[in-house]
Amino acid sequence: MRTPVAIDDGSLGAWLKMEATPFHVVIDGDGRIAYAGHQDGAPLDAAIERVLRGGATRSRVEAAKVDSIGALKSGDLVPALDLRGPDDTVVHFSGGASARPRAVLFTSVWCETYLKDTEPDTVAACRRVREQVDDLSQNRAMDWLGVVAHLWTTPKSLGAYEARLKPRVPMTVDSDGQAFRLFGIRRLPAVALIGADGRLVRIVGPDDNDLVAAVETLAKRR
Repeated sequence: MRTPVAIDDGSLGAWLKMEATPFHVVIDGDGRIAYAGHQDGAPLDAAIERVLRGGATRSRVEAAKVDSIGALKSGDLVPALDLRGPDDTVVHFSGGASARPRAVLFTSVWCETYLKDTEPDTVAACRRVREQVDDLSQNRAMDWLGVVAHLWTTPKSLGAYEARLKPRVPMTVDSDGQAFRLFGIRRLPAVALIGADGRLVRIVGPDDNDLVAAVETLAKRR
């Protein structure tokens, strides 16, 4: 590629309300957004032509502030979050202490299908961790919740995912990407382990092979 490439921590995507990829942003000579959206075609082409013809007018532009969320570290208190269920109702994830330790599975509805040709290792990891979580969730010593990425995903598509794979843990959509940003999830799948005191213990990532042992250890903590 001949263009500069950067990694977004999720802040820019959240500000742009990006729900699918690829996502096109056209900025005019004044620094104003002339087009932002997933679809290409006539509207995108027209925005590009309009920007190329217009040039800069040097009028005053108020810069937008893109809020960044610092990822939690081990020992940090996990705050409350609002997620969406498959029926599009709000699912409230409470912050602070709880009766039992908790575990949150971060995955997507498409990681076992869409990525099968391009990222077979990710597909295998998503399937392995999903199956492990199904088994581990039957131990009532911990509370479980599944959170799927919001890209290419609506509550309706989450419902279809549940009908197809029948996960044993309640599933939600991270509709604004805040949960993924808060826990610093960059790769799938991942499991956040939270103590009964409400503090993050650790993130078990796709390259870790000790999820079962980590969950069993946390479940025994008082």
